[in-house]
Amino acid sequence: MWFQWVVIPKFAQDLPMLFETHEKYIQEEQATRSETGADIMTLSFESFGLIEALHSRGINVRYLGIVYTFLTPRKHQRIASRDNCLALLLLEMVVRTLKLDLRKRLRRCMQKLKEPLDEPFHRLVVNYLNVVFGSSTESTHFWETKLMQDVEAKFDGAKFPKIEGHFPFKDFTAYVFAMVMVMPIASAR
Repeated sequence: MWFQWVVIPKFAQDLPMLFETHEKYIQEEQATRSETGADIMTLSFESFGLIEALHSRGINVRYLGIVYTFLTPRKHQRIASRDNCLALLLLEMVVRTLKLDLRKRLRRCMQKLKEPLDEPFHRLVVNYLNVVFGSSTESTHFWETKLMQDVEAKFDGAKFPKIEGHFPFKDFTAYVFAMVMVMPIASAR
């Protein structure tokens, strides 16, 4: 109880400041290297160690939804940083849920076929990625119902608002794609 009502809320309160500090560091690094073309937000999302920050405070990844919930209603001074942190938390939860869902589908396919063939698995992965990153009505339905429900089920306390009748994170598929590309599929849950 103490953990959920003291440690996690304190982390949620500190997270916007940690992210803002990280963004400033990225901006300074980019200025000293005189790099162009890379978006600060993309670099910040890709390099911010959210999971390391959670673990350094003794918080397990399964509590991302609770962190999200504590961060949502608060009126922080740094509104942009809070919104970026909410997006980062949501991104992490969505990517982990997608990975879990794909692994579950691969296991089901393996149990069904019981043969060491690559082709059915390639087809399954391609079809899955088309649904995740596509623009079809099936893709929209997947994001607005199945994925949203799966994220809320996997991460305690995660409740996401619908904006103008749709799940707003579908707009962040480029970030999801970048994270999926670097996240090993056989790693920890």
